[in-house]
Amino acid sequence: MRQRLLLFAMLLSGLAVMALQADLCRGFTMGDPVEYANEAWVVVHGPQPETWPIRAKRPILMPMILAGSLHLFGSLFWLRLTVSLFGIATVWLTYLLAARLIDEDAGLLAAAILVTNPLWSSMSSQTFSEVPSTFFIMLCLVLLSDVRRPRSLFGAGCALGASILVRYQSIVMLVPISVLLLWQFKRRQVVAFSIGLLMLLAIQAFHDLAVQGQFWGSFRATLAADHSGLVGIHFGSAIPWWRADHSPWWHYFRVSHHWLTYAGPFALALGGWTVWRRGSRFSNALLLLPFVLTLGIMSAYAHKELRYLVVITPMAAIFCAATLHIAGARKGWLPSVALTILLGSLPLWGSYQILRQDRQRFYTGQADALRYLEQAHPGAVVATPSWSLCLPESRGKVQLLDLRLNEVSRLGPLLRRADFVLASDRDLRRSNVEKLLGARFTEVKRFPSRNETYLLFGVRR
Repeated sequence: MRQRLLLFAMLLSGLAVMALQADLCRGFTMGDPVEYANEAWVVVHGPQPETWPIRAKRPILMPMILAGSLHLFGSLFWLRLTVSLFGIATVWLTYLLAARLIDEDAGLLAAAILVTNPLWSSMSSQTFSEVPSTFFIMLCLVLLSDVRRPRSLFGAGCALGASILVRYQSIVMLVPISVLLLWQFKRRQVVAFSIGLLMLLAIQAFHDLAVQGQFWGSFRATLAADHSGLVGIHFGSAIPWWRADHSPWWHYFRVSHHWLTYAGPFALALGGWTVWRRGSRFSNALLLLPFVLTLGIMSAYAHKELRYLVVITPMAAIFCAATLHIAGARKGWLPSVALTILLGSLPLWGSYQILRQDRQRFYTGQADALRYLEQAHPGAVVATPSWSLCLPESRGKVQLLDLRLNEVSRLGPLLRRADFVLASDRDLRRSNVEKLLGARFTEVKRFPSRNETYLLFGVRR
Protein backbone atom coordinates (compact mmCIF):
# COMPACT_ATOMS: atom_id res chain seq x y z
CA MET A 1 0.00 0.00 0.00
CA ARG A 2 2.82 2.43 0.85
CA GLN A 3 4.43 1.79 -2.52
CA ARG A 4 1.20 2.51 -4.39
CA LEU A 5 0.65 5.71 -2.43
CA LEU A 6 4.19 6.84 -3.19
CA LEU A 7 3.73 6.05 -6.90
CA PHE A 8 0.44 7.98 -6.95
CA ALA A 9 2.12 10.95 -5.25
CA MET A 10 4.95 10.93 -7.82
CA LEU A 11 2.53 10.77 -10.75
CA LEU A 12 0.35 13.54 -9.35
CA SER A 13 3.26 15.87 -8.55
CA GLY A 14 4.87 15.19 -11.94
CA LEU A 15 1.64 16.02 -13.76
CA ALA A 16 1.30 19.21 -11.70
CA VAL A 17 4.79 20.36 -12.69
CA MET A 18 4.16 19.55 -16.37
CA ALA A 19 0.84 21.41 -16.27
CA LEU A 20 2.57 24.42 -14.71
CA GLN A 21 5.21 24.36 -17.44
CA ALA A 22 2.52 24.07 -20.11
CA ASP A 23 0.72 27.07 -18.63
CA LEU A 24 3.93 29.15 -18.52
CA CYS A 25 4.80 28.44 -22.16
CA ARG A 26 4.18 31.36 -24.49
CA GLY A 27 6.04 30.14 -27.53
CA PHE A 28 7.57 26.96 -28.90
CA THR A 29 11.07 25.54 -28.70
CA MET A 30 10.96 24.61 -32.40
CA GLY A 31 8.64 24.38 -35.38
CA ASP A 32 7.42 20.76 -35.14
CA PRO A 33 5.11 21.31 -32.12
CA VAL A 34 3.56 24.24 -33.99
CA GLU A 35 2.84 22.02 -37.00
CA TYR A 36 1.10 19.39 -34.89
CA ALA A 37 -1.07 22.03 -33.21
CA ASN A 38 -2.01 23.46 -36.61
CA GLU A 39 -2.84 20.06 -38.09
CA ALA A 40 -5.15 19.45 -35.13
CA TRP A 41 -6.80 22.81 -35.89
CA VAL A 42 -7.34 21.77 -39.52
CA VAL A 43 -8.92 18.46 -38.42
CA VAL A 44 -11.39 20.33 -36.19
CA HIS A 45 -12.14 23.39 -38.33
CA GLY A 46 -11.60 22.06 -41.85
CA PRO A 47 -8.98 22.88 -44.52
CA GLN A 48 -7.30 26.29 -44.42
CA PRO A 49 -5.82 26.49 -47.94
CA GLU A 50 -4.81 30.15 -47.73
CA THR A 51 -3.52 30.02 -44.15
CA TRP A 52 -2.15 26.53 -43.58
CA PRO A 53 -1.17 24.47 -46.65
CA ILE A 54 -1.58 20.72 -46.36
CA ARG A 55 1.57 18.94 -45.08
CA ALA A 56 1.85 15.51 -46.68
CA LYS A 57 4.62 14.06 -44.51
CA ARG A 58 2.83 13.60 -41.16
CA PRO A 59 1.12 10.38 -40.00
CA ILE A 60 -2.46 10.75 -38.86
CA LEU A 61 -2.62 9.67 -35.21
CA MET A 62 -0.92 12.62 -33.50
CA PRO A 63 -3.16 15.26 -35.17
CA MET A 64 -6.22 13.14 -34.33
CA ILE A 65 -5.22 12.90 -30.65
CA LEU A 66 -4.68 16.64 -30.39
CA ALA A 67 -7.84 17.35 -32.42
CA GLY A 68 -9.92 15.51 -29.83
CA SER A 69 -8.49 17.72 -27.08
CA LEU A 70 -8.94 20.87 -29.17
CA HIS A 71 -12.55 19.96 -29.98
CA LEU A 72 -13.38 19.40 -26.31
CA PHE A 73 -11.50 22.29 -24.71
CA GLY A 74 -10.46 24.62 -27.53
CA SER A 75 -7.19 26.02 -26.16
CA LEU A 76 -3.47 25.51 -26.70
CA PHE A 77 -2.95 24.79 -23.00
CA TRP A 78 -5.14 21.70 -23.23
CA LEU A 79 -3.21 20.49 -26.27
CA ARG A 80 -0.03 20.65 -24.20
CA LEU A 81 -1.72 19.07 -21.20
CA THR A 82 -2.82 16.15 -23.39
CA VAL A 83 0.83 15.43 -24.15
CA SER A 84 1.59 15.79 -20.41
CA LEU A 85 -0.95 13.05 -19.69
CA PHE A 86 0.90 10.77 -22.11
CA GLY A 87 4.14 11.68 -20.31
CA ILE A 88 2.75 10.73 -16.89
CA ALA A 89 1.17 7.55 -18.29
CA THR A 90 4.62 6.59 -19.63
CA VAL A 91 6.05 7.03 -16.12
CA TRP A 92 3.42 4.57 -14.89
CA LEU A 93 4.28 2.09 -17.65
CA THR A 94 7.96 2.41 -16.75
CA TYR A 95 7.05 1.45 -13.19
CA LEU A 96 5.07 -1.56 -14.42
CA LEU A 97 7.86 -2.82 -16.68
CA ALA A 98 10.58 -2.46 -14.05
CA ALA A 99 8.37 -4.02 -11.37
CA ARG A 100 7.57 -6.96 -13.62
CA LEU A 101 11.14 -7.64 -14.75
CA ILE A 102 13.08 -6.70 -11.58
CA ASP A 103 10.89 -5.94 -8.54
CA GLU A 104 8.48 -3.33 -7.25
CA ASP A 105 11.14 -1.27 -5.48
CA ALA A 106 13.09 -0.94 -8.72
CA GLY A 107 9.86 0.11 -10.42
CA LEU A 108 9.39 2.96 -7.95
CA LEU A 109 12.97 4.09 -8.47
CA ALA A 110 12.61 3.99 -12.26
CA ALA A 111 9.40 6.05 -12.06
CA ALA A 112 11.10 8.59 -9.78
CA ILE A 113 14.10 8.90 -12.10
CA LEU A 114 11.93 9.43 -15.18
CA VAL A 115 9.46 11.89 -13.62
CA THR A 116 12.36 14.09 -12.42
CA ASN A 117 14.23 13.96 -15.74
CA PRO A 118 14.27 17.55 -17.09
CA LEU A 119 14.35 16.44 -20.74
CA TRP A 120 11.28 14.27 -20.22
CA SER A 121 9.48 16.89 -18.14
CA SER A 122 10.06 19.74 -20.61
CA MET A 123 9.20 17.63 -23.67
CA SER A 124 5.97 16.54 -21.96
CA SER A 125 4.82 20.15 -21.60
CA GLN A 126 4.91 20.87 -25.36
CA THR A 127 3.08 19.33 -28.31
CA PHE A 128 5.98 17.04 -29.24
CA SER A 129 5.04 13.75 -30.92
CA GLU A 130 7.98 11.95 -29.28
CA VAL A 131 6.16 11.66 -25.93
CA PRO A 132 2.95 9.89 -27.16
CA SER A 133 5.12 7.78 -29.45
CA THR A 134 7.25 6.68 -26.48
CA PHE A 135 4.09 5.89 -24.51
CA PHE A 136 2.98 3.41 -27.17
CA ILE A 137 6.48 1.88 -27.34
CA MET A 138 6.53 1.33 -23.58
CA LEU A 139 3.00 -0.09 -23.78
CA CYS A 140 4.29 -2.51 -26.44
CA LEU A 141 7.15 -3.63 -24.14
CA VAL A 142 4.82 -4.03 -21.15
CA LEU A 143 2.47 -6.21 -23.21
CA LEU A 144 5.39 -8.25 -24.56
CA SER A 145 6.51 -8.90 -20.99
CA ASP A 146 3.18 -10.63 -20.25
CA VAL A 147 3.90 -13.78 -22.23
CA ARG A 148 1.21 -15.77 -20.43
CA ARG A 149 -1.58 -14.03 -22.34
CA PRO A 150 -1.66 -14.71 -26.10
CA ARG A 151 -3.85 -11.65 -26.69
CA SER A 152 -1.14 -9.40 -25.28
CA LEU A 153 1.01 -10.11 -28.36
CA PHE A 154 -1.75 -8.80 -30.62
CA GLY A 155 -2.05 -5.73 -28.39
CA ALA A 156 1.72 -5.24 -28.48
CA GLY A 157 1.63 -5.20 -32.26
CA CYS A 158 -1.18 -2.64 -32.22
CA ALA A 159 0.81 -0.51 -29.74
CA LEU A 160 3.91 -0.49 -31.93
CA GLY A 161 1.76 0.33 -34.95
CA ALA A 162 0.18 3.22 -33.03
CA SER A 163 3.66 4.51 -32.16
CA ILE A 164 4.59 4.53 -35.85
CA LEU A 165 1.31 6.28 -36.70
CA VAL A 166 2.22 8.99 -34.21
CA ARG A 167 5.78 9.43 -35.48
CA TYR A 168 7.32 7.60 -38.42
CA GLN A 169 10.79 7.66 -36.84
CA SER A 170 9.53 5.06 -34.35
CA ILE A 171 9.89 2.52 -37.12
CA VAL A 172 13.48 2.00 -35.92
CA MET A 173 12.00 0.03 -32.98
CA LEU A 174 10.99 -2.65 -35.49
CA VAL A 175 14.63 -3.78 -35.61
CA PRO A 176 15.13 -4.71 -31.92
CA ILE A 177 11.57 -5.92 -31.43
CA SER A 178 11.80 -8.16 -34.53
CA VAL A 179 15.01 -9.67 -33.16
CA LEU A 180 13.29 -10.18 -29.79
CA LEU A 181 10.25 -11.86 -31.37
CA LEU A 182 12.28 -14.25 -33.51
CA TRP A 183 14.55 -15.10 -30.58
CA GLN A 184 12.14 -15.47 -27.67
CA PHE A 185 8.62 -16.10 -28.99
CA LYS A 186 6.78 -18.90 -30.75
CA ARG A 187 5.55 -18.67 -34.32
CA ARG A 188 1.90 -18.30 -33.28
CA GLN A 189 2.80 -15.36 -31.04
CA VAL A 190 4.83 -13.72 -33.80
CA VAL A 191 1.84 -14.04 -36.15
CA ALA A 192 -0.48 -12.43 -33.58
CA PHE A 193 1.95 -9.53 -33.14
CA SER A 194 2.30 -9.09 -36.90
CA ILE A 195 -1.48 -8.99 -37.41
CA GLY A 196 -1.85 -6.22 -34.84
CA LEU A 197 1.02 -4.22 -36.34
CA LEU A 198 -0.10 -4.58 -39.97
CA MET A 199 -3.69 -3.72 -39.09
CA LEU A 200 -2.61 -0.32 -37.70
CA LEU A 201 -0.19 0.36 -40.55
CA ALA A 202 -2.92 -0.45 -43.09
CA ILE A 203 -5.03 2.40 -41.67
CA GLN A 204 -2.31 4.90 -42.57
CA ALA A 205 -1.69 3.32 -45.98
CA PHE A 206 -5.35 3.50 -47.03
CA HIS A 207 -5.70 7.00 -45.59
CA ASP A 208 -2.81 8.18 -47.77
CA LEU A 209 -4.35 6.42 -50.77
CA ALA A 210 -7.65 8.22 -50.21
CA VAL A 211 -6.14 11.65 -49.51
CA GLN A 212 -2.97 11.71 -51.64
CA GLY A 213 -3.67 9.06 -54.25
CA GLN A 214 -0.79 6.73 -53.34
CA PHE A 215 -0.03 4.16 -50.68
CA TRP A 216 2.25 5.46 -47.93
CA GLY A 217 2.44 8.89 -49.52
CA SER A 218 3.13 10.58 -46.19
CA PHE A 219 5.90 8.09 -45.39
CA ARG A 220 7.56 8.74 -48.74
CA ALA A 221 7.33 12.47 -48.10
CA THR A 222 9.00 11.97 -44.71
CA LEU A 223 11.87 10.08 -46.31
CA ALA A 224 12.28 12.83 -48.90
CA ALA A 225 12.30 15.63 -46.31
CA ASP A 226 15.60 17.04 -45.09
CA HIS A 227 16.55 16.23 -41.48
CA SER A 228 13.61 13.87 -41.16
CA GLY A 229 15.45 11.56 -38.80
CA LEU A 230 14.83 8.71 -41.23
CA VAL A 231 17.32 9.81 -43.88
CA GLY A 232 20.03 8.25 -41.76
CA ILE A 233 23.53 7.59 -43.02
CA HIS A 234 24.72 9.71 -45.96
CA PHE A 235 26.70 7.18 -48.01
CA GLY A 236 28.82 8.61 -50.77
CA SER A 237 28.93 12.13 -49.32
CA ALA A 238 32.07 14.18 -48.90
CA ILE A 239 31.76 13.88 -45.09
CA PRO A 240 32.32 10.40 -43.56
CA TRP A 241 29.13 8.92 -42.09
CA TRP A 242 30.55 8.99 -38.57
CA ARG A 243 31.10 12.76 -38.91
CA ALA A 244 27.94 13.53 -40.89
CA ASP A 245 26.16 16.80 -40.10
CA HIS A 246 29.09 17.73 -37.85
CA SER A 247 27.77 15.32 -35.19
CA PRO A 248 30.00 12.26 -34.66
CA TRP A 249 28.47 8.92 -33.79
CA TRP A 250 29.47 9.37 -30.13
CA HIS A 251 27.57 12.69 -29.91
CA TYR A 252 24.81 11.32 -27.65
CA PHE A 253 27.38 9.98 -25.19
CA ARG A 254 29.11 13.36 -25.16
CA VAL A 255 25.86 15.10 -24.16
CA SER A 256 24.63 12.31 -21.89
CA HIS A 257 24.24 14.73 -18.97
CA HIS A 258 21.33 16.33 -20.84
CA TRP A 259 19.26 13.16 -21.14
CA LEU A 260 20.59 11.02 -18.27
CA THR A 261 20.88 13.99 -15.85
CA TYR A 262 22.29 13.09 -12.48
CA ALA A 263 22.30 9.34 -13.15
CA GLY A 264 25.15 9.59 -15.64
CA PRO A 265 26.68 7.05 -18.03
CA PHE A 266 28.31 5.13 -15.17
CA ALA A 267 25.00 4.38 -13.45
CA LEU A 268 23.49 3.48 -16.82
CA ALA A 269 26.29 1.05 -17.66
CA LEU A 270 26.32 -0.46 -14.17
CA GLY A 271 22.54 -0.85 -14.24
CA GLY A 272 22.66 -2.52 -17.66
CA TRP A 273 25.33 -4.90 -16.39
CA THR A 274 23.24 -5.63 -13.27
CA VAL A 275 20.14 -6.41 -15.33
CA TRP A 276 22.24 -8.65 -17.58
CA ARG A 277 23.79 -10.59 -14.70
CA ARG A 278 20.75 -10.94 -12.44
CA GLY A 279 17.86 -10.99 -14.89
CA SER A 280 16.49 -13.82 -16.96
CA ARG A 281 17.35 -14.23 -20.61
CA PHE A 282 13.91 -12.91 -21.52
CA SER A 283 14.18 -9.75 -19.39
CA ASN A 284 17.65 -9.12 -20.79
CA ALA A 285 16.35 -9.34 -24.33
CA LEU A 286 13.26 -7.23 -23.61
CA LEU A 287 15.20 -4.37 -22.00
CA LEU A 288 18.70 -4.40 -23.46
CA LEU A 289 17.94 -5.17 -27.12
CA PRO A 290 15.62 -2.18 -27.73
CA PHE A 291 17.90 0.20 -25.83
CA VAL A 292 21.25 -0.83 -27.33
CA LEU A 293 20.08 -1.28 -30.92
CA THR A 294 17.95 1.88 -30.95
CA LEU A 295 20.77 3.98 -29.49
CA GLY A 296 23.15 2.52 -32.07
CA ILE A 297 20.80 3.25 -34.96
CA MET A 298 20.15 6.82 -33.82
CA SER A 299 23.88 7.38 -33.33
CA ALA A 300 24.34 6.51 -37.01
CA TYR A 301 21.80 9.15 -38.10
CA ALA A 302 23.30 12.07 -39.95
CA HIS A 303 21.08 14.50 -38.05
CA LYS A 304 21.03 14.28 -34.25
CA GLU A 305 18.75 15.98 -31.76
CA LEU A 306 18.23 15.30 -28.06
CA ARG A 307 14.50 14.81 -28.60
CA TYR A 308 15.24 11.66 -30.60
CA LEU A 309 16.48 10.05 -27.35
CA VAL A 310 13.15 10.46 -25.57
CA VAL A 311 12.16 7.04 -26.89
CA ILE A 312 14.87 5.29 -24.81
CA THR A 313 14.80 7.57 -21.74
CA PRO A 314 12.35 5.29 -19.83
CA MET A 315 14.59 2.27 -20.47
CA ALA A 316 17.62 4.27 -19.29
CA ALA A 317 15.66 5.10 -16.12
CA ILE A 318 15.12 1.39 -15.48
CA PHE A 319 18.85 0.63 -15.81
CA CYS A 320 19.78 3.49 -13.47
CA ALA A 321 17.09 2.33 -11.04
CA ALA A 322 18.66 -1.13 -10.96
CA THR A 323 21.94 0.44 -9.83
CA LEU A 324 20.34 2.56 -7.09
CA HIS A 325 18.16 -0.33 -5.98
CA ILE A 326 21.14 -2.58 -5.38
CA ALA A 327 23.02 0.23 -3.61
CA GLY A 328 20.13 0.73 -1.17
CA ALA A 329 18.90 -2.87 -0.95
CA ARG A 330 20.41 -3.49 2.48
CA LYS A 331 18.80 -0.38 3.98
CA GLY A 332 15.39 -0.81 2.40
CA TRP A 333 13.68 0.78 -0.58
CA LEU A 334 12.48 4.00 1.08
CA PRO A 335 15.96 5.60 1.50
CA SER A 336 16.73 4.85 -2.14
CA VAL A 337 13.51 6.50 -3.34
CA ALA A 338 14.08 9.50 -1.06
CA LEU A 339 17.64 9.88 -2.37
CA THR A 340 16.44 9.65 -5.97
CA ILE A 341 13.76 12.31 -5.49
CA LEU A 342 16.21 14.56 -3.63
CA LEU A 343 18.80 14.30 -6.40
CA GLY A 344 16.16 14.66 -9.08
CA SER A 345 14.63 17.81 -7.60
CA LEU A 346 17.62 19.90 -8.66
CA PRO A 347 17.52 19.13 -12.41
CA LEU A 348 13.71 19.30 -12.33
CA TRP A 349 13.87 22.80 -10.82
CA GLY A 350 16.51 23.70 -13.41
CA SER A 351 14.18 22.48 -16.17
CA TYR A 352 11.35 24.59 -14.75
CA GLN A 353 13.54 27.70 -14.65
CA ILE A 354 14.90 27.17 -18.18
CA LEU A 355 11.42 26.78 -19.60
CA ARG A 356 10.09 29.74 -17.63
CA GLN A 357 12.88 32.17 -18.44
CA ASP A 358 14.19 31.15 -21.85
CA ARG A 359 12.13 28.71 -23.85
CA GLN A 360 8.85 30.56 -23.51
CA ARG A 361 10.40 33.37 -25.56
CA PHE A 362 11.06 31.21 -28.62
CA TYR A 363 8.76 31.79 -31.61
CA THR A 364 6.78 34.44 -29.72
CA GLY A 365 7.36 37.45 -32.02
CA GLN A 366 4.74 36.30 -34.50
CA ALA A 367 2.14 35.60 -31.80
CA ASP A 368 2.79 38.97 -30.13
CA ALA A 369 2.41 40.77 -33.47
CA LEU A 370 -0.89 39.04 -34.23
CA ARG A 371 -2.25 39.97 -30.79
CA TYR A 372 -1.30 43.57 -31.50
CA LEU A 373 -3.08 43.49 -34.87
CA GLU A 374 -6.20 41.86 -33.40
CA GLN A 375 -6.50 44.71 -30.93
CA ALA A 376 -5.40 47.63 -33.13
CA HIS A 377 -6.63 46.52 -36.58
CA PRO A 378 -9.38 43.89 -36.31
CA GLY A 379 -10.43 42.48 -39.66
CA ALA A 380 -7.08 43.25 -41.33
CA VAL A 381 -5.61 40.89 -43.94
CA VAL A 382 -2.15 39.73 -42.79
CA ALA A 383 0.35 37.83 -44.93
CA THR A 384 2.80 35.85 -42.78
CA PRO A 385 4.77 32.57 -43.08
CA SER A 386 2.84 29.63 -41.65
CA TRP A 387 5.90 27.71 -40.37
CA SER A 388 5.81 29.18 -36.86
CA LEU A 389 2.22 30.45 -36.91
CA CYS A 390 0.03 28.70 -34.31
CA LEU A 391 -3.58 28.62 -35.48
CA PRO A 392 -5.05 27.62 -32.06
CA GLU A 393 -3.59 30.86 -30.66
CA SER A 394 -5.25 33.02 -33.33
CA ARG A 395 -8.65 34.34 -32.35
CA GLY A 396 -10.01 34.81 -35.87
CA LYS A 397 -10.07 38.62 -35.61
CA VAL A 398 -7.67 39.00 -38.55
CA GLN A 399 -7.55 37.16 -41.87
CA LEU A 400 -4.31 35.21 -42.35
CA LEU A 401 -2.61 34.47 -45.67
CA ASP A 402 0.30 32.02 -45.96
CA LEU A 403 3.36 33.97 -47.10
CA ARG A 404 5.41 31.35 -48.98
CA LEU A 405 8.58 33.30 -49.62
CA ASN A 406 10.08 30.65 -51.91
CA GLU A 407 7.17 30.84 -54.39
CA VAL A 408 8.10 34.05 -56.22
CA SER A 409 5.26 33.86 -58.78
CA ARG A 410 2.70 33.82 -55.98
CA LEU A 411 4.10 36.72 -53.95
CA GLY A 412 2.89 39.62 -56.11
CA PRO A 413 -0.85 38.77 -56.14
CA LEU A 414 -0.72 37.82 -52.45
CA LEU A 415 0.92 41.09 -51.38
CA ARG A 416 -1.67 43.10 -53.31
CA ARG A 417 -4.39 41.50 -51.18
CA ALA A 418 -2.65 42.10 -47.85
CA ASP A 419 -3.02 45.09 -45.52
CA PHE A 420 -0.02 43.99 -43.45
CA VAL A 421 2.99 41.73 -43.95
CA LEU A 422 4.59 39.98 -40.98
CA ALA A 423 7.92 38.16 -41.46
CA SER A 424 11.07 37.46 -39.45
CA ASP A 425 14.34 39.21 -40.17
CA ARG A 426 15.87 35.83 -40.99
CA ASP A 427 13.18 35.05 -43.59
CA LEU A 428 13.61 38.46 -45.18
CA ARG A 429 17.37 38.01 -45.48
CA ARG A 430 16.91 34.69 -47.26
CA SER A 431 14.42 35.98 -49.86
CA ASN A 432 13.96 38.85 -52.30
CA VAL A 433 10.63 39.90 -50.85
CA GLU A 434 12.04 43.21 -49.52
CA LYS A 435 12.06 44.64 -53.06
CA LEU A 436 8.37 43.83 -53.42
CA LEU A 437 7.59 45.20 -49.97
CA GLY A 438 9.34 48.51 -50.56
CA ALA A 439 6.96 49.49 -53.35
CA ARG A 440 3.79 49.19 -51.25
CA PHE A 441 4.64 48.71 -47.57
CA THR A 442 6.59 50.46 -44.85
CA GLU A 443 7.83 49.10 -41.52
CA VAL A 444 5.39 49.70 -38.65
CA LYS A 445 6.68 47.81 -35.63
CA ARG A 446 9.16 45.15 -34.46
CA PHE A 447 8.41 42.17 -32.21
CA PRO A 448 11.56 40.48 -30.82
CA SER A 449 11.80 36.94 -29.48
CA ARG A 450 14.77 34.91 -28.35
CA ASN A 451 15.58 33.28 -31.68
CA GLU A 452 14.40 35.91 -34.18
CA THR A 453 12.68 39.29 -34.58
CA TYR A 454 9.44 39.70 -36.50
CA LEU A 455 8.94 42.84 -38.57
CA LEU A 456 5.46 44.19 -39.24
CA PHE A 457 4.95 46.12 -42.49
CA GLY A 458 1.82 48.15 -43.25
CA VAL A 459 0.46 49.63 -46.49
CA ARG A 460 1.80 53.12 -47.18
CA ARG A 461 -0.76 55.82 -46.57
